[in-house]
Parts: sequence; C-alpha cells; structure tokens
Amino acid sequence: MSYLANSLSRGEKIEHEFEQHWILWMQVYAVMVFSFLAAVLTYWLGKEFGIQSHVYKITTLIVFVVGLLVAYILHVILNARDHGVTNKRVVFKEGLISLTTEEINLEALETVEIKQSIMGRILGYGNVEITGRGSSVTVFKALKNPLNVKRSIENAASKAKSAENKKD
Repeated sequence: MSYLANSLSRGEKIEHEFEQHWILWMQVYAVMVFSFLAAVLTYWLGKEFGIQSHVYKITTLIVFVVGLLVAYILHVILNARDHGVTNKRVVFKEGLISLTTEEINLEALETVEIKQSIMGRILGYGNVEITGRGSSVTVFKALKNPLNVKRSIENAASKAKSAENKKD
C-alpha cells in the first residue's frame, strides 16, 4: 500500500496518484547495459593481456555484480516515490528506510507550474512545481503527462475551496 493511502486523515480521499515517466527507468537499464559491457571489456582485456584466468574471471564477475547492484539500488529508489493529491493536500514522498515527505494543504496552494524541456515536450514528461503560501515549494520530477497533473491538482484545489466556502 502506498504512503499516500496510509497517510490519509479522517474524511480525506485520494483524488489522483501521479506516475513517473518511463524516461526515469532508462537510467536503470543504462546502468545494466553499461555493467554488462564493462564486464565483457574486463573479460576481453584480461584474456588479451594474458592475466591469470581466475583473476580476470573474478574481476569480470565483480564488475558485473557491482553494476547490477547499482541498477537495483536505482530501481528501489524510483519505486520508493509517491506523488499524489487528495481532497485536502498535495503529497510527495521519497525514501524507503529514511523518509522525506513534502505536503502542501490545498487551501495554501498558490501556483502550479510546469517545467518541460524540448525532450520532455516530445516524450510527454516534465516537472511540476507546486508553490504554497510562504516559501514552501514542492517539485514533482519527470512525471508522465504534466499538464494532466497540473489539472488534477488545480481541480482538487478548487473543489477544496468550494467545500470550504460551503462551510462558511
């Protein structure tokens, strides 16, 4: 169960959870490919320079395992992120063992901005920067379809404000 679902208060419900774009996962795959290529190169160089068989085979294995370990750590880091909006707040959570959360109440929401590079426009990802009252700024990085994320947050904020006005 996600952090967002576990952290709901009484009367709070999830409006939308946001997805990271696949481009973030490319770094995991790139590290895996790089570790494979580095292992092949290590093996080839060891053989080419006449290094003892067991030395270059063990070195090759170490290079490959370290690369896979780094890829796994990146995978865990990416899976340990939650982004979403409830009917009361915008939430960003990062971390598995140590936890960092950023939350902005919808009543304190001031602006929602999209930052997209050219590649982000082409591939459909971008950063969404949320500013709250005071100096609180939360940035959702490399989210899929940032325009829909902005709309979801603004719709939830307008619902929250209209619900607040009905109470008064």
